[in-house]
Amino acid sequence: MTKTNGKDVDYLAASAYVRALEAELLTAERYEQLLAAKSGDEAAKLLQSFGYGAVEPRRPETIDAALSEAREKTFEALGGVIPDAALLDVFRIPYDYHNLKTLLKAEAMGVSPDALLTELGRVPSAALRDGGELPDCLAAALAEGREVLHTTRDAQLMDVAVDKRCFRDLLETAERTGSAFLAGHVRLRIDEVNRSILTRARRMGKTDDFVRGALIEGGNAAPDALLSGDAPADGALAAYLARARLVAFGEEPVLAYLAARETEYANLRVVLMGRAAGVPADDLRARLRV
Repeated sequence: MTKTNGKDVDYLAASAYVRALEAELLTAERYEQLLAAKSGDEAAKLLQSFGYGAVEPRRPETIDAALSEAREKTFEALGGVIPDAALLDVFRIPYDYHNLKTLLKAEAMGVSPDALLTELGRVPSAALRDGGELPDCLAAALAEGREVLHTTRDAQLMDVAVDKRCFRDLLETAERTGSAFLAGHVRLRIDEVNRSILTRARRMGKTDDFVRGALIEGGNAAPDALLSGDAPADGALAAYLARARLVAFGEEPVLAYLAARETEYANLRVVLMGRAAGVPADDLRARLRV
């Protein structure tokens, strides 16, 4: 697939850069190497040989630190070459809402949030902590989350309220970029999250009314379709991104690469944390998305 409109041509250099970076993505064989390593220390050395920072298997926080460093390097590298750096916001925004939930829970419990905060979002964590100027959607989520915790004392309900605000922010941001591909990507992410919400709720014996209240708006699948089992099957997001990688140049291959990196970071966390906890390799392998 080759496109020639002006916006896509703007992405020629970025697309070429991403094609080079794709060669560094971890393959199934490299995950197998990590799973087959004789010890956590051996797995950590392998990880470094794959281009990641040093980790100490017995200290989980070093695993998160190495993955956060890799994420930030990716954001910085692509932010310098893509025409619209706002496209990266769709990958940064969830970290803002992670910080918001962390701060609200710490505030309610009277403990320090520092160990769980990240600087991968659009907004410095200090701005959230100190009540600095925030994007409207994030400010509204902070107010609503605090109110939910104040009135219900239920952290799970607060998570639901804030997550809904997060995905609203993601979709609005994607639509403002003018990228139909990016908006489609966010809608499919919402579908994926909603299917997870439904699965967990069914496992816990929750009612349909509870599920409707927890589902996130903005996806392709309507709540009734999800509840009845008529929604599209799993795998739609992966297929969408696979098609995007076939586009010669444009925002599609750039964003598909970012999504692939996010999957890689999630997989590595599963493998490294799982090994440190003594989880069998077969169980970890089943949880990987490759």
